[in-house]
Amino acid sequence: MSRQLLGRLEGVVNDAFWLSSKRLQVNAIFFTGHRLEKGPENPRHRKLWQLLSLRDQPEKLLPLLERLGGNSLAAENTISCCWRQSGLPDILIFEVEVESPNSDPERFLLKAFGTRHKKAALNEADLLMSATGKALPSPELVGVDKLEGFDVHLFRLPFEEVAEKNGRGKFVLDRLKGCWQVEPSSGLVARYCRSHPLLHQRLSPGMLERLAAVVTDPVERSHIEELASRFQELLVELNNLPW
Repeated sequence: MSRQLLGRLEGVVNDAFWLSSKRLQVNAIFFTGHRLEKGPENPRHRKLWQLLSLRDQPEKLLPLLERLGGNSLAAENTISCCWRQSGLPDILIFEVEVESPNSDPERFLLKAFGTRHKKAALNEADLLMSATGKALPSPELVGVDKLEGFDVHLFRLPFEEVAEKNGRGKFVLDRLKGCWQVEPSSGLVARYCRSHPLLHQRLSPGMLERLAAVVTDPVERSHIEELASRFQELLVELNNLPW
């Protein structure tokens, strides 16, 4: 409970800071005589998108690849980097290929998280490094590091054929099926339960009281009364459902 209260308090404080940074726009809405002005761009946001220069300067990835790979790369190695669409705001994806004259090329996927996705980056790393993550149908996580102050995850990509455009729907569906077939470890479930209230914990009799206050139809009111009489029984059933 204390963890949830602190989380809510943190959200209130963050919202207050966000509103303060948007005061020029807010004032223009509620006060006459104030002109709508665009607020200054967050320098951290601008710095994130400067990572797109990696396409033209892939040698910047050399220290990161050496740290996570555990091997020093020779001077004759060639690194190429290209940006890929992630479909998610403030998350950048790069496909990296390292070619060596004495060995087969290696392909990697570099995922960079913006500052507002720090928690998501931490959760993803914890999941993929756990026993559950090793069973998921996902690329191998080579390691986690920082790049220009941003959290980055490096994945190893196998040299396999890319799904054709017409077959991508089935490809994604097969991956989703594979994810649902993996049973999370007990430790992962326990950590989730400590930080996220389950359904039976989010329901309370007060919800039924509010429903009864707005319902005027006698039939619907009888349904609410029946639900209230079985409320504790339903909570027990929800608690016994598999996770």
